[in-house]
Amino acid sequence: MKRILLFGILLIAMTVSGCSSGAATNSNAGAGNTANRSANPSNTVTETTVTNTDVQTGTLASVPVGPEQGTVAANGIDAKRKLAVDADPGGPIPESQRLPASENSEMATTMDKAGNFVETRYFKSDPKLVKVQRTWLGPGKSTLKIWLKNGKEVTVSGDNIPNLAEAPVASLLALAGIKTAAPGDTGAK
Repeated sequence: MKRILLFGILLIAMTVSGCSSGAATNSNAGAGNTANRSANPSNTVTETTVTNTDVQTGTLASVPVGPEQGTVAANGIDAKRKLAVDADPGGPIPESQRLPASENSEMATTMDKAGNFVETRYFKSDPKLVKVQRTWLGPGKSTLKIWLKNGKEVTVSGDNIPNLAEAPVASLLALAGIKTAAPGDTGAK
């Protein structure tokens, strides 16, 4: 029984001595006991500061965040991130991926240098249209540029077109000022 008691006391003593802060004292140790301080004004409390002796004065200690550069092989995501960071912010805007749209055409979306959303519809086999580009200037306000195969470029308001990908070619040509034949009209008299 005496051995167990002696072992318990020894264990508590080792725990208390192992968890002590050493030479540095806690500056908030007496913060909760203000009555003792005012009752004994002759006892002065001195605060000590902890200093790091491993760092030279005037320099900042740095902690390594990750592995050194070049020690880990770059996977696909890291390479793409580096490519995105190294891209020239003032360079040309890359062509976006084209998706199928109505009437044998393709749609692509991107953003211009001013930050405006731009939709472009490319026509593969239309005899009159090359492409139509809508630039959104704000909520419900857009401009429409229509490029024709004869080299003419027309700029009109695009507010009347709800969805550029599904807009009929006849309505786009009408906005450009070109009249189309009525369906079923062959032009023969």
